[in-house]
Amino acid sequence: MEKITALVISTIVAGLSFFKVWDWQTVGIYAGSDIAGRVLYPFFHANILHASLNSWCLLSMVFIYDIGIWRLVLAYIIAVTIPVDTIECFIGEMTSPTVGLSGIVFVLFGSI
Repeated sequence: MEKITALVISTIVAGLSFFKVWDWQTVGIYAGSDIAGRVLYPFFHANILHASLNSWCLLSMVFIYDIGIWRLVLAYIIAVTIPVDTIECFIGEMTSPTVGLSGIVFVLFGSI
């Protein structure tokens, strides 16, 4: 199930990277962002290279380290709730939105 989930996520991420996002504020995560931005930001990327590398990393970790579905869900929850608020404490208010699957990939790397 987790391998299929990772394949679906990677396919969605790669597919969405071909579409131009006109307003990163709607799908990005930043200090004070709304819930929709927090939920959607891992699926959007600034370019196809970033999307491809993140998808490859996700698939590699799930297939090599046999990461379970609950670890994937936990990594998603951590990635969409904690980083921007934590980072803002150290570097000040973030005005440009962050997008990408990198947050989930970093959480999974940390959990290994």
